[in-house]
Amino acid sequence: MLEKLEKGEEPKPTLPGKSGVTEYPILNFDERALNLLHEGVSNTLRYTQVKPAGGKVYRFFKRTFDIVASACALTVLAVPIGVVALLIYVDDKGNPFFSQVRLTQDGKPFKMYKLRSMCIDAEARFAEVQKENQSDGLAFKNDDDPRVTRIGKFIRKTSIDELPQFWNVLKGDMS
Repeated sequence: MLEKLEKGEEPKPTLPGKSGVTEYPILNFDERALNLLHEGVSNTLRYTQVKPAGGKVYRFFKRTFDIVASACALTVLAVPIGVVALLIYVDDKGNPFFSQVRLTQDGKPFKMYKLRSMCIDAEARFAEVQKENQSDGLAFKNDDDPRVTRIGKFIRKTSIDELPQFWNVLKGDMS
């Protein structure tokens, strides 16, 4: 399968009878994601693509709705996002926004934006908190993670940190 992808051949749907569901191996991982993997596991991970039912008309109206809704949301939320960004900057100097590489529904990489809820050197300090992992899976979870800032606790609890993702919706990376 990897050879076909590298040659540019389109993978076949992996679930017979389920049109629009295609499974791809994950070829390139974001550096942060690699830190969470046990050696040898990365080759077994898959990215599953599910194409929604519906034709061109459905996709047109869905995209139109995404553009209008995200533009309205960003207009209304611009000042609150700016205030929270300023609070993050005052609390823990540095860029108040965090970006991470994710995949679009077509499997293309894009930068997803969030308000930063952790200290500037959170990735450098990962090793010191890794032993406190409360998750059974590959993801890291720690309810009392010392890297989370004071503002970060609030914006995570209220999901305010997710608001910049309306920009990704407006750009067409997310829906």
